[in-house]
Amino acid sequence: MQSRIQHYDVICGIMLLFMMHHHICGACGLNESVIHMMPYQILYFYMAYFFFKAGVFYHPEKTIREVCISSARRLLVPFVLFTVIGYIWFGAQSIGLSVTDLKYWWWPIRQIFAIGRVEGNGPLWFLLSLFLVRVIFQATQNKRWAQISLVAVCILIAVLGNCLSLRPRTISNVALGIIFYGAGVLLRDIQYSKWVGRASVCIWIVSYIFMSLFGWHLVDFSFNTTVIGNHIVWLVNCVFACVAVNFIFWKIPPISRILSWLGRNSMTFLCVHALIYESLYTYCFSHLELSAYLQLGIYWGSIIVICTAMTFVFKNKYLSWMIGEKKHANSYHLYI
Repeated sequence: MQSRIQHYDVICGIMLLFMMHHHICGACGLNESVIHMMPYQILYFYMAYFFFKAGVFYHPEKTIREVCISSARRLLVPFVLFTVIGYIWFGAQSIGLSVTDLKYWWWPIRQIFAIGRVEGNGPLWFLLSLFLVRVIFQATQNKRWAQISLVAVCILIAVLGNCLSLRPRTISNVALGIIFYGAGVLLRDIQYSKWVGRASVCIWIVSYIFMSLFGWHLVDFSFNTTVIGNHIVWLVNCVFACVAVNFIFWKIPPISRILSWLGRNSMTFLCVHALIYESLYTYCFSHLELSAYLQLGIYWGSIIVICTAMTFVFKNKYLSWMIGEKKHANSYHLYI
């Protein structure tokens, strides 16, 4: 089991790096550049993987009350704390821009109900959605028919939400989360079998070849909107991709201690990185004429340095609660 935990660390580290790269490229205006699209086309399932992996570590023996309490500490505490910090940052920006319209101040709060996040620390929608996914799925009480039925209903909600632009967006991204969380639960005991693992790898490779030849299928997970291609094809491809990468990395030795370390400290990077690039843009790049690629380098350098330092800060027994950890606990957010 230990080797399997190590490979989850590595995969999560890779997905975390791309998630931050995806956000930074958006801040730099490089969404359509090769440096963004090439890894995006390979790791199009990165958000789906986080939910799938959480499903693999589903605890059927726990009650809904136990899951609510543990998930609130691990997910809602960081969500609330860093959402408030993001809102404070938003307020500081507003003051700097001499904005006095109350609607401007109310807008970020409305965003929490509309899309599960606030301006200033957008990536935190994932924490709220994962909390809801865990609690809702636990209500199935480990009954397989109930789990399959829940996933089927969520597929319908996700597809309709994509077609009808269902609001609030949290409904759609929670439905998507339940689909991949449920896939992780249902496939966790067979994903490493020879036939399932190898078949998933082959299907993933073939689908990648087909997409490279005939067109990509990409979806914005948080909004459940199709960037390009077909929503249902993306859903199916993501499931096979999640199983395939787990099987591949399970078969090979751990490839990087750095990636493993990133995976183990994913919560710190998730909560802090957006605050860094938002602050840099507001107080620096919006006043300077710098090339997009120079901005990209500065963003990356700042995030690596500051987030690495913050991981050590949050190891303090009096501060570890801020990222949902118990005192003296090791980082375990991969397995929540």
